[in-house]
Amino acid sequence: MNAKKKFHILIGLLCAVLILSVAITAFGANLKSQPVNNRTVPNKTQELSNQSSDGAGDKANSGQPVSTEKKQIGEKAKIATTDKISPDESQVTDRLYDVLKLRSQPSEETIQRLEGYLNDENMGIVAEAIDALAHVGMSSEFKERVFNILKQKAADKYYPARSNALIAAAMFGMDEQFLPILSGLLEQKGEQGEEDMALALRSLSFVKSPKFLPYLNQIIAQSQNRQTQKMAYGIMARHDLVESNRFLKEMLGSSNEQKQNNSTWALSRANKPKQNKILEDALTQNLLKKEAVALVASSPCAADVFGNILNNNAIKTDQKLYYLNVIAANTLNAGLKVRDGMKNALKPLLDSDNRKLKLEAIRTLGKVGGDVEDTAKLLAPELHSSDQEIKEQAFFAYSAYVSRKTYKPLLDLLWDDNEKIRRGAIAIAGNYADVSDAEQLMKALKHDDEFIKKQVKLILDKL
Repeated sequence: MNAKKKFHILIGLLCAVLILSVAITAFGANLKSQPVNNRTVPNKTQELSNQSSDGAGDKANSGQPVSTEKKQIGEKAKIATTDKISPDESQVTDRLYDVLKLRSQPSEETIQRLEGYLNDENMGIVAEAIDALAHVGMSSEFKERVFNILKQKAADKYYPARSNALIAAAMFGMDEQFLPILSGLLEQKGEQGEEDMALALRSLSFVKSPKFLPYLNQIIAQSQNRQTQKMAYGIMARHDLVESNRFLKEMLGSSNEQKQNNSTWALSRANKPKQNKILEDALTQNLLKKEAVALVASSPCAADVFGNILNNNAIKTDQKLYYLNVIAANTLNAGLKVRDGMKNALKPLLDSDNRKLKLEAIRTLGKVGGDVEDTAKLLAPELHSSDQEIKEQAFFAYSAYVSRKTYKPLLDLLWDDNEKIRRGAIAIAGNYADVSDAEQLMKALKHDDEFIKKQVKLILDKL
């Protein structure tokens, strides 16, 4: 075969290869342009493609809309919304969806299915199942059946969701059957014991039976955690029982400051008549240390307790003055309702013949008074007292309650003999004066005090 013929054969082969290459490329492009459903996909890949982040892939591929409810459940299960989701994650979502759906379907079958979920490998699902069981049990004829299921789980110290089951069981109000569970819970010592005692307290907050007291006493006696101790005292005070009040009263006289503070805090926050009387008696007898007195002064019962003490003629002046000082330092940190109540409690002292008490009451009122207009109205008469010290103290107190509605009494002080008062009055009132005050201000232009004349002129120029 000559060289020319060989050359032609080689050219032919190259052309054939080129044509085949172009054909393959064109076929691939055509395949890519076709819809996914028309292509042949391996079974495993098809399963992944059919699953979405909300576990509703089959509906999506069949053209059916995916429900909003199921999407929200998917979010609650915290499954990542990606193109590729494992079958396990999808199954978690489906199980969670089933649990939530069962909440509104009280029946024997529902209880059996939810009970099966109590041992699910996913703790989020277990928690939802316990919550769903409690919801079904408390709102249907299956209350006792569900309670027994939860009680069994709560009594099992190896059950991983024991805390959820315990709280749920406590909410059923079946105290006689519930309380014995706590005996096993309070056996632990050390760090685990502290955790169990805190858990027991949370459950005890739902118990109404007076038989809860031995368990509270046990926690108070054993716990080294201050917050746990405080919570125990709080639960005890909230029940307002004869036995619990007796214990709290005893703790008010304790030499242990922490016990005294816990008892004071619990009783003062409960703010119930019998318990307020216990605090009043303790304060009258000077049993409480300063920190405990401060707790009462900033509490909801402050006005009731201190109001009775401050207006009790049998209590000595020095003791009242001490309490007024504590009130001035602490009640100002309380809410408006407490401060407004204290304002009313202090009001009778403004008419007291005891000058020391009256002065201290004015000073205290200036710090802790409630409603601006009401407090200003109480103090206003004292701005014209013949006693210069009382007048000056009243002016300083009144200054804290000046507003557009309360400034006018200050204009009457422009001619006061006390330079400090009249100059302070024009400086403060000048921020609120308007055209209705023009006549009174014009008269002050002839004032002997040059400072007053200068300030009045500046105010009039702005009107």
